[in-house]
Amino acid sequence: MKKKWTILLAALLCSAAVTATLSGCGNQNSGPTGTSAPAPVISDGAKESDELSLSALRQANDLNAVLKEHTSVTMEITFKDGNGNVQSTGFAQYTKQKNSALYQSINRDTNGNTTIVSEATMTSSAPGAVYTVLFNTDGTAAKKLLTLVPKGEFKDYVSAAENPLHVYHGDNETKSQCVLQDGALILETTCQVEDLSDYTFRHYYYVNPKTKLLKASVVETLDKNGNLTSERHIKYVYDKPEKMTASSESILTDTAMETTKLSATINMVGKESESEKVQKYRIAKDATVTVFTKENQEAAIYTGVKDGQPVDPVDSVDLSGDTASIYVQITEKSE
Repeated sequence: MKKKWTILLAALLCSAAVTATLSGCGNQNSGPTGTSAPAPVISDGAKESDELSLSALRQANDLNAVLKEHTSVTMEITFKDGNGNVQSTGFAQYTKQKNSALYQSINRDTNGNTTIVSEATMTSSAPGAVYTVLFNTDGTAAKKLLTLVPKGEFKDYVSAAENPLHVYHGDNETKSQCVLQDGALILETTCQVEDLSDYTFRHYYYVNPKTKLLKASVVETLDKNGNLTSERHIKYVYDKPEKMTASSESILTDTAMETTKLSATINMVGKESESEKVQKYRIAKDATVTVFTKENQEAAIYTGVKDGQPVDPVDSVDLSGDTASIYVQITEKSE
């Protein structure tokens, strides 16, 4: 079943649609400029190949597998409209650290101004938090977001950010053809997304024949009439991590500003093994706290627990005090 939340994550962090609604910010030009992948044209003389299946491609490019062999993978991204005009650029990057991986992403408008920055530290021992900042035109933070993610979902949530193998995965993506052309394997697939039935997504994966690692990818979005509405081009760079001068985590946790000590516990109802210990954060008072759920789940936030049960439900997290404590309960939606 298609996981709707992966699409929503990609849309929040790096989509051209989000960028188009923002007016940009000051000249915070850190990180690489988005670079278009090769045009997705398979020539008539291309040799058909059965070397690569979609499942084998996913396995070879699983984030854990990639970071076992490489120190980093950087995805340089360009978004275009249906006429080929660049709408925004950016990158998503995963860097190996001791017992963890650092995720960073940045999005820029057509003038090169930073509009969104996001980052998270991925570990296997604790639930995660994603720090995201949306910027004003003068370079100041327009919105600060702390997204709490249950431990069991954190890796998929973050690794889905820009890799099309994660964003559109499952039974809805089918292999159309695989060819060997210009020294690279090109795997073409078609994807139908349950919640976006008016659109078809056509993918071109450019793959190193020896390592099966992605060199580039192109995602074309087609409307119900078959018209091209947008393109997303990604170039993959290994072992050459870029340094970001703007840190969204630092912006949200800067002790020079007014901050709140937040304690949060996430409980997956019906899955006691997935209940988590109290996690502590220091967060800016003007930040917004959100909780990730899948499409078949819903989250309720409480400020207290009595006799083992949550009490005092709230619609939003109040960070105005020096401390705040929340108890999050995630349940499956009833059919």
